[in-house]
Amino acid sequence: MVVLETQNQGFITETIDAINNLPNVLSTVLVYHQIETELDDADMDTGIKHSQIEGEV
Repeated sequence: MVVLETQNQGFITETIDAINNLPNVLSTVLVYHQIETELDDADMDTGIKHSQIEGEV
């Protein structure tokens, strides 16, 4: 299992391809993907966490 946290989605897909091309690796699968957006200072005090799924971005 590998956990990646990156600034952009392109790095994740490149890394998946690189891992998949390693010797003795049978397959590589993205199991979970989440994009979090930065909040304005006014929203920070609400206690509500905002996140978006890929289709909403």
